[in-house]
Amino acid sequence: MSEIHLKLSELRDCAEQLRQSKRQLDQSLTNIGDVLRELTVLGMEEHEFVILGRPQMHTMTYWTQRLNHFADRLTATADDVENAVLFELPHFDLSLLPERDPIVSQTIGIPSSIVEVTTLDTGGLYVSSANTDLFLTLRERQNLLAEQIGERTILIEQHQTAVSELEATRNRALSYNSDLDLNSVPRIQALQNEVSQLESEITQMDTTIASLETEVLTLDTRLATIQPSSGADMSIIADMEGSSTNPHVVNNTYDCVNHVVQKLPIPHNMALDAHLWNDLALAHPEYGISIGDQPLEGSVIVLEREHSYADDVFGHVLYVESVSDGEVWVTDNNNPEPIRFSDLTDQTTGDLVSYLYFPWHTRG
Repeated sequence: MSEIHLKLSELRDCAEQLRQSKRQLDQSLTNIGDVLRELTVLGMEEHEFVILGRPQMHTMTYWTQRLNHFADRLTATADDVENAVLFELPHFDLSLLPERDPIVSQTIGIPSSIVEVTTLDTGGLYVSSANTDLFLTLRERQNLLAEQIGERTILIEQHQTAVSELEATRNRALSYNSDLDLNSVPRIQALQNEVSQLESEITQMDTTIASLETEVLTLDTRLATIQPSSGADMSIIADMEGSSTNPHVVNNTYDCVNHVVQKLPIPHNMALDAHLWNDLALAHPEYGISIGDQPLEGSVIVLEREHSYADDVFGHVLYVESVSDGEVWVTDNNNPEPIRFSDLTDQTTGDLVSYLYFPWHTRG
């Protein structure tokens, strides 16, 4: 057995030990609960042990559930590591790939024939280096959401137990004295406070979960926006990332197109008249370039020839430098320093304006 498999086995053993501890604690809590009920039947519901014992029981139940949750996470981690070892990505020999005009390799200090490819566990999503932080934030919020949902489930179970105990205590008290003022019984007061506290915590948890769900949806939508479109060739996209536009293209393009091809890697057969870029993106699905109406950092704005800011023969393209507080900051051949798109034209949306998202460069 390799050292890593030995460590994984030890990790799974630790998880099982936690589960065993959880089962032992559950049995102890069951025994304590039986004692508390017997003391209540004997009329000792006002005893300090009985009054304080029940809330502590619920707290302990919560933590035994957390023990079990942590054990599950340990096991899942061991499984993930084992799968990563079993399906370790190979090395890619770039010399075996077909030559592509658009790419000028910039792998400096690393043998150009062999590049080690390492990727995040993205669940099938393509995540460029420009969007790694976005993906990691999404994964972190998804995990937090799952934890919050799990904790809410525990709170619901605690609330149901407390409500049942409150009802049973009320019934027992009335069976002894039907005229008894239930609010004068300390145990009933304690249970009522516990139920109210749990309801407040559940309400707060619902608010937190709703906020996290909205955040996760927003992040997921942002990442989905820059996913390679249908028909994409992932090997081409991988080559484009971190490269630059072919010098021949840079030296033989002009004005706005020349500005953009120096801003990000552009395939040679995309670098034609500006107004054609939308059509070219559709004609070359292998690049995975998608078209939308949402401004994103690192996207390219395409203006049709009829647009007031565009050339009436060639159209116009601009590079989106950043998007902040609803303002889109762009550069083009006329404006090498970032300027608000809205300062250049009143036509910032509509059929004559579209955005191209390059999966190897655009930030979600």
